[in-house]
Amino acid sequence: MALISKRRSNRQTPKAAVPMPTIEKAFAYSEKDNKTLTSSTLANFQKNIDKWVNIDSKQLIGSGNTVGDCELVNPKTEEYKRIAEYGSNMLGWDFIPVDKSHTLATHLCWSGPYNSSTGYWLINNDKPSNPALITAAGNEYEAGEIHAVHKGRGIGDCLSHATWT
Repeated sequence: MALISKRRSNRQTPKAAVPMPTIEKAFAYSEKDNKTLTSSTLANFQKNIDKWVNIDSKQLIGSGNTVGDCELVNPKTEEYKRIAEYGSNMLGWDFIPVDKSHTLATHLCWSGPYNSSTGYWLINNDKPSNPALITAAGNEYEAGEIHAVHKGRGIGDCLSHATWT
C-alpha cells in the first residue's frame, strides 16, 4: 500500500497490484499408466548417469567441514562407504519416466534417524547428458509432483513441507 499526501499537488496514484500467477501442472504419467523405460534406455542411463551428474561437485558432496546437499550420490564419500558397509540397497540410481520426453533420475542424498532426502534430476530423453537438479530435498514423486516432508524434531511436532511441480 502506498501513502499519498493530501497536501501535495503532485499526487500519485498507486499502481494496481499484479495478480498472482497461476501455475498449471504439466502432463505427467501416473502410476496407473505403468510406464517403464526400454531396457536399452535404462542401460544407457545407468551406465552414464555418474558422468552426466557431476557427483564430485562441492554442492553435492561438500568440501572440508561443509556438508554437501547429496553426499550419498558419490561412492568416494565417507557417508556412502558407511552405509554401503551394511549392504544397503538404497544407494543406487532409480529412473522414473515422467512423460514421453523426460525421465527423473533419483538418488538417496542423506539419511538420518527420522528424516531422509532424495535428489531428483530431470533428464531430457533426447539430450540426456545434462540433467537438471530439481531438488536434493525430496521424499517422493507422484504424478508430476515431488514432495518433501521433514521433521524438525523426532516427536513430529515441528514439520516442514514443500512441493515441486
